[in-house]
Amino acid sequence: MSEQVAASVWIGTREGLLRWQAGAVTPVAADVAVTSLSRLPGGRIAAGLATGELLLLGRDGRELRRVALPESAVPTSVLAIAGPVDACWLACTDGRLLEMSAGGDAIATRWVAPGAPLQVLALPGRPRSALLLQPGAGLWLLVEPGRPPERWSHDGAAIRSAAAHPFDGHVWLARTESAFLRSIDGGRTFRQVEGFAPELRPRALHWSDQPHGTVLALTHPRSMPPAPTDPSPVWCSADGGQRFGPVASRHIDRVRDPVGELTCATSWSARDRRQIVLGSDRGELLGWGGGDGAAELLCDALPPIDHLLAVSAAPLLDPSSSGIFLLP
Repeated sequence: MSEQVAASVWIGTREGLLRWQAGAVTPVAADVAVTSLSRLPGGRIAAGLATGELLLLGRDGRELRRVALPESAVPTSVLAIAGPVDACWLACTDGRLLEMSAGGDAIATRWVAPGAPLQVLALPGRPRSALLLQPGAGLWLLVEPGRPPERWSHDGAAIRSAAAHPFDGHVWLARTESAFLRSIDGGRTFRQVEGFAPELRPRALHWSDQPHGTVLALTHPRSMPPAPTDPSPVWCSADGGQRFGPVASRHIDRVRDPVGELTCATSWSARDRRQIVLGSDRGELLGWGGGDGAAELLCDALPPIDHLLAVSAAPLLDPSSSGIFLLP
């Protein structure tokens, strides 16, 4: 079984949802801003739309279902809940937490924290729990479906976004308006990550799926165009966010318009090859292999990109659903 579905990148823009695969871009949903992109079990993708809908898609790009949310709630993040029921949590821009089951047939409001958008964050090793983040208010622990969350940390009141190490729930990275933060106690307390100049305002964070904890930090660009040896807006850490080093501008900015801003990142790994994909507000999609290699322009002339989600290559037939089982 050597044939595979090629790796792809889902691209959430301010004007629709696109899918990049094997050098080609395919429109999936048009004339609507994408507010979130999330993985679901079975290779499915969930895309939150500014119209108050959740778009459910297959790995191959097929639209499986379009779910209208109560009172046109706009999702900021979606997280699957482990268990026998096909269920997930949806955090929304109006501070509501929704619980959806049966593929969208049942949706209930589980909690409301009015005042600011809510985000639901995965907890590694605890597939039926999550952290809820509301910028300006802090973090709550959500331990089971149907139960109200518990206050987790006031220390995160200034945090705009956060994510845990993919294999270690004790290690978290977060960003505020002016600094990157790190936690080693599961997000209860945070300390500032040293090494970033004050003018480098945080933009985004992305953990790779590698065990040693490779992480990318994106910053807003400097006011002046960079020289080739200047730092680019991309910073990397290979030790779980303890130390970051800048990637030189010549590796990232040579193939893009450096007047624009890098807005988001995603990555996939294939054997010993790691591919990092960056999106910009100028509609550029860049591929970078890390290290001293130079980035390449995968495509451009897209609408401004706000969300990216890479999906690794997969067997052409899925043994879990095809009725065909691969023997060792």
